[in-house]
Amino acid sequence: MIGSTAVLLLTAVFLGLLNYFSVYYMGVLSQSAITGLRNKLYHQIIQLDTHFFESSKTGDLMTRLTGDVSNLQNLISSNMLSIIGNFFYFYRCLGLYFLR
Repeated sequence: MIGSTAVLLLTAVFLGLLNYFSVYYMGVLSQSAITGLRNKLYHQIIQLDTHFFESSKTGDLMTRLTGDVSNLQNLISSNMLSIIGNFFYFYRCLGLYFLR
């Protein structure tokens, strides 16, 4: 009985560590992707002609850029990893359901 409890505890600790590292590295990856996207947007905006900046409002432009990047940042967060995992879990359960 003690052996199975130890195995269960070690499994829980191992899964916790895997979860921690996957969330950490997904955060690093998402921040890297968002930084690259912001740099590309910045370089793209710098190359626009002055007529574009004269005809558009600065506040509207800033709101649009920061809002869109924030939406993408929320999409590429650590929650995306759980969505992908749940997707595979769903199809695995669906497959087991139809195999019975």
